[in-house]
Amino acid sequence: MDKFNYVIARMWFHDSNHMNCYTYHNTVFYGTMEDAKNTLEFIKGRADENGDQYKIYKINDEPL
Repeated sequence: MDKFNYVIARMWFHDSNHMNCYTYHNTVFYGTMEDAKNTLEFIKGRADENGDQYKIYKINDEPL
């Protein structure tokens, strides 16, 4: 299975492109898609009333 870097985040404001990343020991996680889905469900269970807005975002690991 392919592993990748990802964050669990939601949009900070609905009318902007700013993201609010959830931090749980890490901000950027690494794993398979199954790992990412499990992390998302765990975080949704711990998050505030905006928990349903969190999604998985893949992070490109190429430096700028």
